[in-house]
Amino acid sequence: MNSRMRLLRIIIPLIIVAIDIKILQHSFSLAPFVILVAAVGYFLVIVIANSVKKGKSSKYERKPQSPWGALNEGIDPTL
Repeated sequence: MNSRMRLLRIIIPLIIVAIDIKILQHSFSLAPFVILVAAVGYFLVIVIANSVKKGKSSKYERKPQSPWGALNEGIDPTL
């Protein structure tokens, strides 16, 4: 279900952009132009947010501990 919502968040603005481009090809009007700019902006925000979200998850991954990290727990790693 979640993947469908992500897909719809991308497909719907693209459909709106395609329709507005067709409308603007015949005659320029302010309303389709504003909708076109809003849809493109929304699409860019989604793409940027997804790329930032993917990069953030790997940033906080736990690093493998060395045997000397056990000193914090009071265990002597030389034994």
